Amino acid sequence: MKASYQWIKDYLPAWEGSAEEMAERLTLTGTEVEEIVPVGEDRQLDVGVTSNRVDSLCHLGLARELAAATGAMLRPPEAEVAARGGPTAEVVSLEVAAPDLCP
Repeated sequence: MKASYQWIKDYLPAWEGSAEEMAERLTLTGTEVEEIVPVGEDRQLDVGVTSNRVDSLCHLGLARELAAATGAMLRPPEAEVAARGGPTAEVVSLEVAAPDLCP
């Protein structure tokens, strides 16, 4: 998978390391960076993602992995959810079949 060094840095505001340092940290976590290619002002990381690491198939997932490995602060994107429709109780219903097992 191709990933932008700058885009990953957008999620890690305190990251001051180079693309090579980022690649090394990712590789140490088991997310191997196979190559770094200059693309204009940015660097492109070619990340080898295994089938059991689908969480690393996006820039935010890679940033989350780096934050966990380094203790860096992660800044996830802001999401706005607009309320639509009526009350939930009008759309779905719930019956607890075993209230003694699920109080």
